[in-house]
Amino acid sequence: MRAARIAYVHTWLATQMEGWWRIALDNLQIPYDYMSTQAIAKIPDLRAKYDVILFPPVGINAQPNAIINGLPTAWGNPLPWQNTPLTPNLVGKNDSTPDMRPGLGLDGIAKLQSFVEKGGVLLTADDTAQFALSIGMGVGVNAARSEKMKIVGAVVGTQLVDAASPILYGYDEKISAYCDDGVIFSLSSIAGGRRRRRLGPEMRQRPTGRGTKDDPDYAVGRTGAEVPEEPEAETWEYPQLTDEQKHNNARVIPPANRARVVLRYANAKDLLISGLADNGGEIAQHPAVLDVPVGQGHVVLFSINPVYRGETRGTYSLVLNTVLNFDSLNAGRKDATK
Repeated sequence: MRAARIAYVHTWLATQMEGWWRIALDNLQIPYDYMSTQAIAKIPDLRAKYDVILFPPVGINAQPNAIINGLPTAWGNPLPWQNTPLTPNLVGKNDSTPDMRPGLGLDGIAKLQSFVEKGGVLLTADDTAQFALSIGMGVGVNAARSEKMKIVGAVVGTQLVDAASPILYGYDEKISAYCDDGVIFSLSSIAGGRRRRRLGPEMRQRPTGRGTKDDPDYAVGRTGAEVPEEPEAETWEYPQLTDEQKHNNARVIPPANRARVVLRYANAKDLLISGLADNGGEIAQHPAVLDVPVGQGHVVLFSINPVYRGETRGTYSLVLNTVLNFDSLNAGRKDATK
């Protein structure tokens, strides 16, 4: 097993949340290069220098545009964070910049995409996972926020989906994890397909409230026809395609290019373990950890926060396993045939 060369990336929007990840790595004596998003665009070839890029959550539900653009630079003065006689303690692994306002930028996006395409592993969580999907690094995966759900720093139940994934090495079937209004992942078998919607409670009622999904549809004045039964899939699975959808459709995602669902949230009745969860059914059964193949590399997406305030040591190894197995994440993968 070859030790991964790790780049640890943070934004200048906020540094508290990623700081807890950094403390965990320091306590485990795992070496890494610490840098801001501003530094990414200045490195000619990220893949030549690194195997894994860790991009922990920003922690303020940062929007993708904020990660890319940073703070406004059209007005005001630069915001330096540098070692000076007045600030002598900003040394060592602490990063520095003459201006904290600029973000990743378009050049930085291109560098990240090239890094993964060439075989690198980009590990993201919550808002940084939503950012990765927004720049096209995860075809067929949608990420959304629920306006109804409220999970305030709760411990929730998750369940293994693909126990053969190296990310899950050493774990049992059920895992307690930390979630703070996590991003909701959903899957589509067609590139650019819409996010799957639930049809009311337990998917039994139509959104209009008129009948159930089992009631026949009909048009006045027309002869009734039996509607062909469509294949169904679990919430955490890719929807199965009909013959019509598969026919000469260039947008159908080949199985080898689909995300590997590693971990999912528990059923609604088993979701909350400790804390507060309101309308948890919005995220129940949805994927919690995804391994997305992109080119020769991988983007690993976490909806949970596996490293938080030194309290989530039970999920640290989801991150550590990803790092340790950066060049063998496809081990045990069984692609769907439909």
